[in-house]
Amino acid sequence: MSSLKVVVYDNPDQVRTLQAAWDRLLREIPGYSASLDFEFAMCGWETLPEGRDAKLAVVTVWRDAALVCVWPMYTRREGLLRVAYHLGSGDMHEYAGPLVQDDETTAEVVGAALEAVKGLADVARIYNIRVPSRVADVLGADPTFKRRGSAVCPVVSLRGIPDWETWSKTISKKMRTALRYERRRLGAMGRLEFREMAGPHDSVRCMDWIYARKREWLVAKNIRKSFILDPQNQEFFTKLAARPLRPDGKSYDVQTYALTLDDKIIAACICLNSGDRLEFHTTTFDPAYSAHSPGSLMIEDCVNLAIQRGVDFDFRIAQQSYKERWSDRLDRYDSFMFACTPLGVVAIRIEMVRRWVHSLRVKYGPRIKALLKRRPVPTTAPAAGD
Repeated sequence: MSSLKVVVYDNPDQVRTLQAAWDRLLREIPGYSASLDFEFAMCGWETLPEGRDAKLAVVTVWRDAALVCVWPMYTRREGLLRVAYHLGSGDMHEYAGPLVQDDETTAEVVGAALEAVKGLADVARIYNIRVPSRVADVLGADPTFKRRGSAVCPVVSLRGIPDWETWSKTISKKMRTALRYERRRLGAMGRLEFREMAGPHDSVRCMDWIYARKREWLVAKNIRKSFILDPQNQEFFTKLAARPLRPDGKSYDVQTYALTLDDKIIAACICLNSGDRLEFHTTTFDPAYSAHSPGSLMIEDCVNLAIQRGVDFDFRIAQQSYKERWSDRLDRYDSFMFACTPLGVVAIRIEMVRRWVHSLRVKYGPRIKALLKRRPVPTTAPAAGD
């Protein structure tokens, strides 16, 4: 077998010369995520906020003249540390890691790429690697000190399903009846449509609506930390969604959909059109219509869209109760924090202790508070002569 060559690109103009080879590699991998495509990565770099001392680091592996692996990364300064991250929207729920075939050559190729990644920073954060896979095996077996965690993604298995009617028989009759009832009720109020919000006008309008509703929801829930609150995230997806329509009429990998009532948006979502799945990235609805379940109706339309494309419907990382009503399986994803220097080892040990303390507080905190509330309040005996 011919030898491998690893090249790290730190210049955006040089990275742009990779587009044809990158796109070709992407289409050769059936299970690719759209968060690993060329335009996704470059948009991540172009929208990265200034002042983070960021450095581009796209790791590539070549066999002869063929590109066999792309690992889109960048590094940034965080206090005393330099940390390597996936080059994307800034949301750490994305499916990251290397873009590489899952075959008998994977271990050699990923091993070479991993050595380059470990040379970029004090800590390398590699998140949401599908398990089982050869990539996860290589990362897990590497002897470098690291922290490893697991999460699951609810998925609706749809490949091989011919149409919505066939699939709908797998869900409860109560759920089917409720969906039909609410669709009729909304339809009686006006023209109800599910459509792609593509192009510079519709996509920007829809993105602004999505992020405004999501921020209102975060405020109502008193949630102060979320990727939604990062201006980069909205700028990132707006820039991708606002691209002019393709001349061939084919959809981009990042798409925006809305459920509209007489052209008024009542629910909307960002989807990633990936190789073997439609990823339900960000979604929200107008609370004024909550009694009519517009979010559920939009999921129904997205599931139907996935059936038409012959792919699964992916709710992405995090298990909310509404996802459980739709999904029929949980896919596992593992994330890693690699300590690439002695300073990185210290940082990861501190992170592990912090998470351990947090888990203890979550587990025992409510019990301790309950015990304290039940303790009798001590009374003070009156002083002599009173």
